[in-house]
Amino acid sequence: MKGTVLSNPTQIYHPSELHARTRAGYGWLLLDYTLGADGALPAARQLAESLGRGQSFRVLDFDVNALDFARPGSTLSILRGSPVDITANLVSMLPPAPPNSPGAEFYRQSASHALIALIGALQAAGEPVTMRGLSWILHSAEAVQDLAAKVPKDTEAARRLDAFLDAYRTDSLRRDLVDVARLKGILGGVSGRIAQYAQGYMATILDAENPDIRLDDIVLNSELLYVRLPAGESVAQSIARVISSELSNARARVSALPGGADAAARFAKFEKQA
Repeated sequence: MKGTVLSNPTQIYHPSELHARTRAGYGWLLLDYTLGADGALPAARQLAESLGRGQSFRVLDFDVNALDFARPGSTLSILRGSPVDITANLVSMLPPAPPNSPGAEFYRQSASHALIALIGALQAAGEPVTMRGLSWILHSAEAVQDLAAKVPKDTEAARRLDAFLDAYRTDSLRRDLVDVARLKGILGGVSGRIAQYAQGYMATILDAENPDIRLDDIVLNSELLYVRLPAGESVAQSIARVISSELSNARARVSALPGGADAAARFAKFEKQA
């Protein structure tokens, strides 16, 4: 059951506000754009421990120079939920469309339509939804057809995928031929971001098979999550948008659970700018 979509306003980080919320037993997410000694991690950890909430304090670290992949709490789930939820997370990797730019908005809507069809097909086929898997599908006509063959027939997911792929078939008599180049073209920058985050240390954090951190649990249990964003303004903003999107989805899902509405409503998001 999908909960009511809740607004997720961002508050500027201030130690006194973080202290008040932590002391009250509320949950929060802190996105930290600062690196090294100027970061808020030591203060946030000390705050949680001093108020007896050290067990609820979690860290997600994108600083490649400080990563410890063996440490619990180092991976995040962003590819769970409905196809619409997952697609919202993936599309949020891109910068917001400029105002009065119908072309940019068209491509965002087209990319969303494509991803919803592909992700719905993966879920219906019982396949895991991963960055690596999506990247492979978007680069291989054979992978697209393999997926289509796995989706149970006479299902909504199969019909949606078939209708979507009709626009990319290269031969009306050969339904196994798909123009992958056109498909990647309509996905634009989303395809590139998926490929980027499907490899290297980003994949280790965002594409783990069994992620340590699920924002649904963080919100429901009023836990405290500190996120140190990566270096580089563009990448940091992209990751912040993805996490913010998943937080909005998580709050909506939690609000639909018995007793979850209060925890979702009280959960706060903070940002500490560099």
